[in-house]
Parts: sequence; C-alpha cells; structure tokens
Amino acid sequence: MAKLSFNAVSGEIVDECQVYEFSIFKSLADPCPQTITLDEFVEMIQGGEFSDEIKRLRAEQDEDRQKAIKRTLPCVTVSGVFSGGHHSTNLASHSGLICLDFDADQNAALAGMADHWRDKLAEDQFVKHAFVSARGNGVAAICRIEPDNHAMAFDALAVYFKKEHGLNVDKACRDVTRLRFMSWDDGIAENTNSRVFKRYTLAQEVNPAAPQQQQHVEAPTEAIDTTLTKTRKNE
Repeated sequence: MAKLSFNAVSGEIVDECQVYEFSIFKSLADPCPQTITLDEFVEMIQGGEFSDEIKRLRAEQDEDRQKAIKRTLPCVTVSGVFSGGHHSTNLASHSGLICLDFDADQNAALAGMADHWRDKLAEDQFVKHAFVSARGNGVAAICRIEPDNHAMAFDALAVYFKKEHGLNVDKACRDVTRLRFMSWDDGIAENTNSRVFKRYTLAQEVNPAAPQQQQHVEAPTEAIDTTLTKTRKNE
C-alpha cells in the first residue's frame, strides 16, 4: 500500500514504500533472470560481493582479456524486469529507472578521476545513485524517469548532462534492454532527494521531430539543497 508524503527538498510527492525492481542475469548467456531490488543491487556493489572478479578485471591490461572477464560477471537490466531473456519482447515491466554510462574514452575529464565524478554527479538533482564502473575508469548514474517516456527521457538527459556537466552519455543507454555489468564501489553515492526527470523539451535539441510533451512545473532549482549521502562499508 502506498504511503505518500511531500518531500520539501525535491518539491515532489513521493511514495515512501516504493520499491524499484529489475532483473539480474548470472552472465550474458543466462536466459533465466532473477528479480532484485535497487537496494539489493546497491548492497552488492557497496559490499563487494564480486570484488575478486572486479579486482582481476581492473588489473588486466589486455582489452580482449578484459572483455572475457566481463562476460563472466553478473549483469542487470536497470530499466526493467525481464522474463526469458533481455530482448525488448521479454520486458515484463519498466522499473522507472535508467542507468547512464559516462566512459573515460568519451570523456577525457574522467581519466583518473572516477571517484571525483561519482561524487559530483550524485549531487545532481536528477541522480539517485552514482558509482564507479566495473573497469574502474568510468561512472554510472541511475536516474528516476517516467516509464512511458524512456527514449525521450534519455534524449533529454543526454542534453542535460552535456550542458550541466560537460559529459557525453553512452548512446547505448537509450536501449531499455541495456545490460549493466556488476561493479564494486564501496563509495557508491546516493542522493536521497533525487527528482523524477521530466525536462522533455531538451529532447528537441537532439531530435527536432520528437513529439512535444506537456510541460511539467518543477520547484525552483535555487530552492533545492540536494542531500548527498555517501554510504561506505563498515570498517
């Protein structure tokens, strides 16, 4: 049962009982995913459930061997619950989330600065979680979106992050079936007051032919004091 309350920081009515769910696959070849919650996913990353594999991946210099190691890692479809595979036809329900990748090879500023950019992105009003990627040279940001507007939300978010942070988003993240490899980051950051992204007019800068969406009224940015909570593994 929903428990609604008003978040004065984000300016939104939120459901305190809302649980975000999506699928986890044992590997790329796994046809039978399990369903996990966002909280469980965060705990896996923070707690280092696959730290041995991630350490080996990050220590490997050969790109082909890196890819081979990654193929053995569990992976998730952050944007939804899937059944029988991870094709679009297998989508059972959208999670209301999208995971954006910021890779060092597309963003020179990230080189050797993944921790810094993780913390910086987690301060953004539209980022719910940010963490260092599996190979350790990029950052992933999970944002809340409206399930029915996945593609348009991605287009608009790509423009938003370019304008606000000067970062290029991996275009493959536009695909609702996008798989994200498990990572390890005990400094994974959370913004407890993140907002649902609805600035669809920004998508017009990517695709002028995109249909117009009704403009949503948002609380003034100046009034938002985004809270950054960094959870770290207990010593």
